[in-house]
Amino acid sequence: MKNKSILTDLFFVVAVILCLLLIDIPFLKVPVAGAFVLAYGFLNGRKFSKIGLTLPAQYQHQVLMAVALSIVIVLLGYYVISPLVIALIGSTPDQSLFQSMVGDFQQLVNTLLVGWIVGALFEELVFHGFLFQQLLDRLPSSYAQITSLLFTSILFGYLHQYQGLAGQIVTGFVGFILGCITLYHKRSIWMSIWVHGFINTLFAFSVYYGIMTS
Repeated sequence: MKNKSILTDLFFVVAVILCLLLIDIPFLKVPVAGAFVLAYGFLNGRKFSKIGLTLPAQYQHQVLMAVALSIVIVLLGYYVISPLVIALIGSTPDQSLFQSMVGDFQQLVNTLLVGWIVGALFEELVFHGFLFQQLLDRLPSSYAQITSLLFTSILFGYLHQYQGLAGQIVTGFVGFILGCITLYHKRSIWMSIWVHGFINTLFAFSVYYGIMTS
């Protein structure tokens, strides 16, 4: 039974990574990978705690904390991490994909929906609810946490290729913080979902008002 469990886990890990790497449609790859993760949860007797969906005790407290954390992360990324990356590699994050959203309310609404459903929910489910948890469970405890954080952060950043190398590095940094949040909350991804969603929301509004486009 143990060997069967390992093979099942390996199958889903490979399937999820292949979805992320081989599906060319940007906003489709993560939901398809997320469908595999949800199927994994159902196959494990609907034990959704195995994919980080442990219910939090106090939603209100988490939401308020998530708003504060997202503001800190956005400010840190914009005023500290981005300038450091620009200084190191000589290029800026490419936000040209979002240029058309400036002043366009309908695109703002669409971006918010995608940012919460595909970005916050499915990305966190795939990266920190599944891949992160699998690595933590399978790797030796002495270096499981840092290896899991680095692997998921690098993969997370890599998949944001449309933002250029600078954008991938900044996004990888955000992914690393979201992984740390998941660890702090005993591997529950609800807090990282909230934080991720509010980060996307702040970014969307900053683009809409022409603050964060280049």
